[in-house]
Amino acid sequence: MEKSHVRISKPLKSTSVYTKYPAGFKFNGKAVLNLGCGFAKFDAANVINLDAYDNCSPQVVWDLAKMPMPFPDESFDFIIANHIFEHVPDWWKCFEDCARVLKTGGSMEIWLPGNGSDSQLGYRDHINLINQCSFLANL
Repeated sequence: MEKSHVRISKPLKSTSVYTKYPAGFKFNGKAVLNLGCGFAKFDAANVINLDAYDNCSPQVVWDLAKMPMPFPDESFDFIIANHIFEHVPDWWKCFEDCARVLKTGGSMEIWLPGNGSDSQLGYRDHINLINQCSFLANL
């Protein structure tokens, strides 16, 4: 049985999660983990906003360099990973832990800097070059 699926989409012009989902979006009541949310949080009761820094006031302050995350197995229907894995030292371990907390049949959307983009390693906190091949080789 398939645990979840990975969606590979074309790059968007903006990295803001709000270009993908409006700020007040409720995700149809699904249990959602907004991984590495920064200031792009969702206020719905069914969304857990997680970030390493408390200055953005997430519900859960957690450094993604530390695994496992503080959630039971199969906690979420949907995980948003908007421009976060390029910041995480062991991003694959974090990705695997996302699979652990994702419910069977759940889905995860991952956005990364586009191939050949100056932002792939152009920001000092971007420490990983990741593209669709990084996932397909390991599925």
